[in-house]
Parts: sequence; C-alpha cells; structure tokens
Amino acid sequence: MSSGYAEVNGIKLYAKGNIEQWRVEGNSPNMLTRVGWKREMINPGDQLSVTAFPAKNGKNVMRLESIMLANDQKFDGQGLKY
Repeated sequence: MSSGYAEVNGIKLYAKGNIEQWRVEGNSPNMLTRVGWKREMINPGDQLSVTAFPAKNGKNVMRLESIMLANDQKFDGQGLKY
C-alpha cells in the first residue's frame, strides 16, 4: 500500500487467451485498515478474485470494488464493512 491509496500492481487477467497486466487501485490504507485489511494479507504470486471498475481512458487501471483471497475471505476496496 502506498501513502495515498491502496495499489496492487501486476494483476494478470486472462481473457480470450491473452494475459494482460493491470493496476488495481483502492481507497486509502487508513480506510482499508479500519475494515480489516493488513499489509501482509496479499503477497506476490497470490491468486485473488477482484471485482473492479475499469478506467474510462482505456488504460489497464481499475478502481477496486472488492477482493476475495484464496481462503475465501472477502474485503471491500472502499473501506466499507460487509
């Protein structure tokens, strides 16, 4: 997590046989820690399910809605509780 917002780089999306690199941005680390996010909960190589909204400018950037870890724990990307 960076100082202004949470960012996950290098998300690989598989669509139509192609692999694409994406950056996923969430709310501020302060907001996310209030709803249970921890710095060490996502590690390089982890498989995640991400629900996000793609940027309107066509770049490979998305605004995080929610994330589900491999252990089926779901976390909100806006800092809201489920």
